[in-house]
Amino acid sequence: MMKYKNFFILSIITSIGIVLFFPTYGKSYGFPFSWITYHGSDEITNHLLLFSLLFLPTTEFHLSAWLLDVFIIYFFLIGAYKLLRKLEGETL
Repeated sequence: MMKYKNFFILSIITSIGIVLFFPTYGKSYGFPFSWITYHGSDEITNHLLLFSLLFLPTTEFHLSAWLLDVFIIYFFLIGAYKLLRKLEGETL
């Protein structure tokens, strides 16, 4: 049970990391679903600025899209883990 909790935490971190490092879709951030939308007039040069107090009032967070992203990443990580465990067991 603990490893699944760790996978969930890892999927949350991965989802936030995707926002910080993946390219944007116009003024939308996130992959596979855009869960952050920036409505400001200034250009964002660093994605970390989305979480700063200066740009936070013009930033919209879509919680349902973010949770969907997290669960997609979570199930992908669990599937990859189970596949690797199965492949490891077959080689012995």
